[in-house]
Amino acid sequence: MGSPPVVELVAVGRELLSGRTVDTNSAWLAERIAARGARVARIVVVDDDPAAIAGALVDARNRGARLTITTGGLGPTFDDCTLAGVAKALDRPLVEHPAALAIVTRRYAALAAERLVESSAITPARRKMAALPASAEPVDNPVGTAPGVLCAGDGFTVLALPGVPAEMRAVFDQALARLQEELAGGRAVAETEIASGSGDESVVAGAVDRAMAAVPDVWIKSLPRGFHHDRDIRVRITAYGADRGAAQRRLAEAVGRLEDALAAPPEGHLMERFRHVPAMIAFSPEKMKKVGLVDTPNLFCDAYCLEPGQSQAGHRHAVGDKLYYVISGRGRIRVGADERDVGSGDLACAPAGEEHALVNPGPERLVVLVVMAPKPS
Repeated sequence: MGSPPVVELVAVGRELLSGRTVDTNSAWLAERIAARGARVARIVVVDDDPAAIAGALVDARNRGARLTITTGGLGPTFDDCTLAGVAKALDRPLVEHPAALAIVTRRYAALAAERLVESSAITPARRKMAALPASAEPVDNPVGTAPGVLCAGDGFTVLALPGVPAEMRAVFDQALARLQEELAGGRAVAETEIASGSGDESVVAGAVDRAMAAVPDVWIKSLPRGFHHDRDIRVRITAYGADRGAAQRRLAEAVGRLEDALAAPPEGHLMERFRHVPAMIAFSPEKMKKVGLVDTPNLFCDAYCLEPGQSQAGHRHAVGDKLYYVISGRGRIRVGADERDVGSGDLACAPAGEEHALVNPGPERLVVLVVMAPKPS
């Protein structure tokens, strides 16, 4: 299916470089761009200088960016020079655009009617916001006065957005319909997050690598928060497909592969002889969570963690006896035709060949220690 389209972000403003203003715009944009199937490859911050802005855009094009989005520098003041930098990078002159001038005129008329500005007159400073690179198109700004600007051509597109966060978001939303190809590249995207059940990023990283190697066109990223007693590192999984259904099917496959990889110790891993099970317990809102505790050539031992309403469907193993020992909570276990309510301290045995099932009817969480020997092939 190929790689996702590459996008770069250029935040413009000396106030960002001085530390007086924090660049929240780029984080907001990056999240939404990734959700639409593209990949943000680089975020840079440059000064209010046309040469610096042009240099960042030329570099982005040379690195293969399909779309570059700038934020800031579209207003009426002398240091609002982003469009001059865009024009320089694209080797186009700045020319007054009638539709852009109409947007500016309309917005100042509305502000004057609300008595937020003294006059609606289009001064030279206000007219400056309607000077766009030749062949560019304005994007309406329903919040502020400066229109956004879309410059497309030769496989490279620049979208210039205002720097005020509310305006930036509104103009980006206005421009989205024109950016489908640049952001998705003809691909659909599906995404989810799951709990890893581990607080060790090195362990999670190995599982992520194995899952990504097994499923094409997926991107899996751990979201570490340091070491925690509750082992709560989360993992974000993004899958791409020719359409929404294909992306969702690939996402489901990637989730399954990752959960299997997280439950098994890494290849070459020396099994720990002592484990503190309560520190490893983890739950998933989607389905019963299996937490791998011990895995040897002869047996496995897992903790099955069930939220209320979750279950393990009835199944049987041709070889291998399985033990269920309830650590905490209350549930129901069926072995063959015998089904019983169980609680902390109860043990159930499912011999090879007998169908067995597990359910947590609620309202508490249920944690069950599961041992099976020999392991199923």
